[in-house]
Amino acid sequence: MNIIFLDFDGVMDTASYDMYLVRNGMSECDEKGRPVFDPKCIENLKHIIVATGADIVVTSDWNISTHIRIY
Repeated sequence: MNIIFLDFDGVMDTASYDMYLVRNGMSECDEKGRPVFDPKCIENLKHIIVATGADIVVTSDWNISTHIRIY
Protein backbone atom coordinates (compact mmCIF):
# COMPACT_ATOMS: atom_id res chain seq x y z
CA MET A 1 0.00 0.00 0.00
CA ASN A 2 1.35 3.41 -1.01
CA ILE A 3 0.46 6.42 1.10
CA ILE A 4 1.17 10.10 0.49
CA PHE A 5 1.22 12.28 3.59
CA LEU A 6 0.26 15.64 2.16
CA ASP A 7 0.44 19.04 3.84
CA PHE A 8 -1.36 21.49 1.57
CA ASP A 9 0.28 24.71 2.72
CA GLY A 10 3.22 25.48 0.45
CA VAL A 11 2.68 22.25 -1.48
CA MET A 12 -0.70 22.67 -3.19
CA ASP A 13 -1.33 26.28 -2.09
CA THR A 14 1.92 27.85 -3.28
CA ALA A 15 3.12 31.39 -2.73
CA SER A 16 4.12 31.68 -6.39
CA TYR A 17 0.60 30.81 -7.59
CA ASP A 18 -0.92 33.17 -5.01
CA MET A 19 1.28 35.96 -6.41
CA TYR A 20 0.21 35.05 -9.97
CA LEU A 21 -3.46 35.27 -8.95
CA VAL A 22 -3.01 38.64 -7.25
CA ARG A 23 -0.99 40.08 -10.18
CA ASN A 24 -3.80 39.08 -12.52
CA GLY A 25 -6.58 40.51 -10.37
CA MET A 26 -7.89 37.14 -9.21
CA SER A 27 -8.67 36.04 -5.70
CA GLU A 28 -6.44 33.65 -3.77
CA CYS A 29 -9.63 32.03 -2.45
CA ASP A 30 -12.71 30.57 -4.09
CA GLU A 31 -16.27 31.81 -3.53
CA LYS A 32 -16.46 29.85 -0.25
CA GLY A 33 -13.22 31.35 1.08
CA ARG A 34 -11.11 28.25 0.45
CA PRO A 35 -7.56 28.63 -0.93
CA VAL A 36 -7.13 28.09 -4.66
CA PHE A 37 -4.58 25.35 -5.32
CA ASP A 38 -1.87 25.66 -7.94
CA PRO A 39 -3.10 23.77 -11.05
CA LYS A 40 0.42 22.51 -11.81
CA CYS A 41 0.62 20.99 -8.35
CA ILE A 42 -2.77 19.35 -8.79
CA GLU A 43 -1.63 17.79 -12.06
CA ASN A 44 1.62 16.58 -10.49
CA LEU A 45 -0.25 15.01 -7.58
CA LYS A 46 -2.72 13.38 -9.98
CA HIS A 47 0.19 11.93 -11.96
CA ILE A 48 1.75 10.49 -8.80
CA ILE A 49 -1.54 8.98 -7.65
CA VAL A 50 -2.22 7.37 -11.02
CA ALA A 51 1.34 6.03 -11.30
CA THR A 52 1.49 4.63 -7.76
CA GLY A 53 -2.12 3.99 -6.78
CA ALA A 54 -1.37 5.82 -3.54
CA ASP A 55 -3.92 7.00 -1.01
CA ILE A 56 -3.60 10.46 0.53
CA VAL A 57 -3.45 11.31 4.21
CA VAL A 58 -3.83 15.04 4.79
CA THR A 59 -1.42 16.34 7.41
CA SER A 60 -2.42 19.95 7.80
CA ASP A 61 -3.42 22.38 10.50
CA TRP A 62 -5.95 24.02 8.15
CA ASN A 63 -8.72 22.26 10.05
CA ILE A 64 -7.83 24.50 13.00
CA SER A 65 -7.76 27.81 11.14
CA THR A 66 -10.34 27.36 8.36
CA HIS A 67 -13.59 25.59 7.59
CA ILE A 68 -12.30 23.19 4.97
CA ARG A 69 -13.76 19.72 4.93
CA ILE A 70 -11.94 16.93 3.17
CA TYR A 71 -13.75 13.71 2.42
